[in-house]
Amino acid sequence: MSHKSGVRRPTAHELQQINRRLLKDTDSHQQRRAEALTLYGMGLSPAEIAQAQGVHLNTIYKDLCAFEEFGLKAIEQLQPSGAPSRITAEQIEQMAKIAEQSPQEAGLPYGRWTLRKLSAYLIKKRIVKTIGRERLRQLLKKRFSLSAGATQTPQPRPATTGNSGTVTLDFQTFAHRWASDFL
Repeated sequence: MSHKSGVRRPTAHELQQINRRLLKDTDSHQQRRAEALTLYGMGLSPAEIAQAQGVHLNTIYKDLCAFEEFGLKAIEQLQPSGAPSRITAEQIEQMAKIAEQSPQEAGLPYGRWTLRKLSAYLIKKRIVKTIGRERLRQLLKKRFSLSAGATQTPQPRPATTGNSGTVTLDFQTFAHRWASDFL
C-alpha cells in the first residue's frame, strides 16, 4: 500500500541551508537526513529516495514527518538508540592500555591478546563487570582509530547498481549540480 505524503517540500532557502549543512562536518545520520530532504525538495518521491539511499521507506517517512514537525532542526535531531553505555571513558582507557601491552607484561604466558583472552583478563582484574568479545572489538577499534588521528567523517556513497540495473547517482555530485543550476 502506498503512503500519501502530505509533508510540504523544503523551500529554495531551506534547500540552500541544507546544502551548507551537508558541507559541514555532520555524522552519517544527519547527512542521510539532509540528503533525503534535498532529494524530496528536488521532487523525488519518498519511495525513490528510499531506493536511492538504500534505506526502508518508513525511514524516509519518519524523516519527512520530523521535518514537518521540527523544520530544519529535524536534521540534527538524533534520538539515541539502544541502552546507554555502561562502560565509562576511564574503563575504555584502561582497556586500551592493557591491549597495547603484551600479555607477557601482564604476567600471562601468551604471545598476543585475543579478544577472548583480553575480555577474560579485564573481567578478572575487575576493570569491567562483563564484556563480550564483539563489544570489546568495537571499543578498541574506535579508541585506536581516534587516537591515531583518524577522522570520522562520512565518506561519499559510491554510485551503485540497484535491483533494476540502473545506476544510482552519487548524491553529492547530483545535488551540487542541481543546486548550482536551480538555486
